[in-house]
Amino acid sequence: MNIYPFKSAVHPRPIPCCIFHLCQDFFLYIFFGFLLLACHSLGFSLETLHPRVFTVPEVGSHFGHQVCHFGPTQGDSVLVTAPNLHNGTGGLYRCSYSGNQCMLLPVTVDPGIALGLALACDDAQALVCGPRLKHKCEGFNYLNGQCVEINPHFTAADTLKPAFQGIATLF
Repeated sequence: MNIYPFKSAVHPRPIPCCIFHLCQDFFLYIFFGFLLLACHSLGFSLETLHPRVFTVPEVGSHFGHQVCHFGPTQGDSVLVTAPNLHNGTGGLYRCSYSGNQCMLLPVTVDPGIALGLALACDDAQALVCGPRLKHKCEGFNYLNGQCVEINPHFTAADTLKPAFQGIATLF
């Protein structure tokens, strides 16, 4: 017995079983497709089938913060940074796949700049930077960075201080 004097015009219709299963199958194909793509993109530009693991030179140095292939196309060298090496001064390593070892490159920078927080390289040059170069000017502390350009012979070609602010006088 209906207590309402009118009939409901909207009757929920059940979804046919075959449409429900098609939607469910479509969702599963999309989900597993993205999952397969994610598995193939975990190592982006590094070797994933036969990875090399280099030993950490100093515990807490953040060895491996930045990594890039550097040198000739047929070469087997990668540059690896350790920004917290030597109490936050940082360091740059040349690691060899064939020798399975790393060598600290002789780069001279100001102490405490965290060299290696930024790294960019191609076949001909590399640029490694540390952003924590601090200097005082009329009682104010300015925070700038310091960058080192590395040539294909793995030596420092130039040292740069981008955005360095000097003392300006108004008189």
